Amino acid sequence: MFKQYIYPKQKTYVAADNHGKFERLKFELNKIKNCILIIAGDCGIGFRKEEDMDKSLKPLSEKCVKRNINLIMVRGNHDNPYYYNTKPLVYENFITIPDYSIVTVGETNILCIGGAISHDRKTRKFFDQKKLEDLMENEHLTEEEANKRLNKTYWADEIPFYNEQILEEINKKNIVITHVITHTSPEFCFRQGLEKIKMLLMSDPPLEKDINESRKVLTNVYNYLIKSGQKIKTWTYGHFHESNREIINGITFTCLINADNFFEYISLNTEI
Repeated sequence: MFKQYIYPKQKTYVAADNHGKFERLKFELNKIKNCILIIAGDCGIGFRKEEDMDKSLKPLSEKCVKRNINLIMVRGNHDNPYYYNTKPLVYENFITIPDYSIVTVGETNILCIGGAISHDRKTRKFFDQKKLEDLMENEHLTEEEANKRLNKTYWADEIPFYNEQILEEINKKNIVITHVITHTSPEFCFRQGLEKIKMLLMSDPPLEKDINESRKVLTNVYNYLIKSGQKIKTWTYGHFHESNREIINGITFTCLINADNFFEYISLNTEI
């Protein structure tokens, strides 16, 4: 069963990849107000324990209330899936949402799907394991106890997943989807090629195949939506830390640069 979040008709913006820089995000919220802001993954949720995150997220929530902004975070590969698909975070005017959620703004429906492959996953796994072993040795903890204390930087279930059952449920409810927000992109659009991460590919041989498979998930979603007659107007994503816009088969595909570097955000047409 998919989640649907319903809001009155208003401006809707999308940004991506703030990587846990919540103070920076809070400052950037001064640029907008009376709207919805959706972060297309790599929000930086889960790198610290819940009580520590709360110290940053509560002031962010308060800023959202003050600016009348509803902040919605989609899962990236640099986010703990637990806080999206198992126990989403709920603050006033600020939430994390499960994959395959529908955000409805007025009569406009936005499909949101998270996940991607971390290009630096081998390094992240290595340091997570090293921190785990250090905790066990220095604190005399069992592996289970150390895992509870560990602030992870990598989650094996980071990848996007294909759920045709949910897509069918959305169709059966006659929900017309006009916008899609994901963290990575279908394989046929930007960014093509893996030249920029060739050194990482050499150190992690399965990486190329896993990246291709993860993007194929989004291609499968695209194919299903088109085959089922959905009239998609825009598809917005992040992950690649570059800014790009292209039109493919009448759909505007927009890649957003990482918001922790430059706060690029676009507006979706949700006010009609």
